[in-house]
Amino acid sequence: GTVEGPTAFVQVLALLAFGLCCLAVGALYSAITENQVLAYGLTVVTLFTTWFLGWWGKTLDGVWAEIVTRLSLATHFTPASLGLLRLSDLVFFAGLIAFTLSLSVAAVVARRAGKRSMQRGFWLIAVLLWLAALGLGGALSTRHDATLDLSYGQRRSLTPETRELLAELDRPVHVLAFY
Repeated sequence: GTVEGPTAFVQVLALLAFGLCCLAVGALYSAITENQVLAYGLTVVTLFTTWFLGWWGKTLDGVWAEIVTRLSLATHFTPASLGLLRLSDLVFFAGLIAFTLSLSVAAVVARRAGKRSMQRGFWLIAVLLWLAALGLGGALSTRHDATLDLSYGQRRSLTPETRELLAELDRPVHVLAFY
């Protein structure tokens, strides 16, 4: 088959954003611990946990399901694999990267200043702030959502005719699909 250039571009961009996110988390744990094996372990556990939050969110109901799903790295990575460039996903990853890198810088500055007492409890504060950053990124991603369909033939977008038909509906439509 042929390679769809725009879709491949979105996929590479998503891999880059995800990779930078992984590096930022690893840099944070490396900055707040003196043991690099521990930093590696914390990074792996954190990334796996945040990746699988989307699937865990599907087992929940109500507002908690929405919150947990929005915190998942997979939730923000998956649309790009389909050729969809979503502003909310870019905001999420950019915010997460910027926040974790700023925490890393703060940890290095604290270590160089020789504040051992601050350094001991810093990892706990950093983890809590990292979770808060995920929440903030999730909240921002719900407010700033625009999608650009770069798949071939815009397969992931509704046609103008479908949009008109949906605008005319006066009640919810329930669809039952078997696969």
